Amino acid sequence: MRLAEYHVHFWHNPPRQTVCTLHHGDCPPLWNRTALPRCSKIGAVEGIARCSVRDRFVRATGRKIALARAMKAQGIPRVERRVLWAVYFGRINGAR
Repeated sequence: MRLAEYHVHFWHNPPRQTVCTLHHGDCPPLWNRTALPRCSKIGAVEGIARCSVRDRFVRATGRKIALARAMKAQGIPRVERRVLWAVYFGRINGAR
């Protein structure tokens, strides 16, 4: 499985929740991101990070936790997870 086949989508739910959807291949052709923030691809897994009421809601932290949980649920090998994290932090830091 090539790393280029992974698609990652993040969605921030206002009441302190971040959802990461991770799947292989292209998104469904009729998926409209503005109408349905979660991708409905068959075989997609979700990682969910919920923030406690006492904690400050930080989107970046929620994205990291949700992505880690989605990768764990998908069963991605450690070598591929390392590459995905490098790509994620490269995009976050602006080095596309």
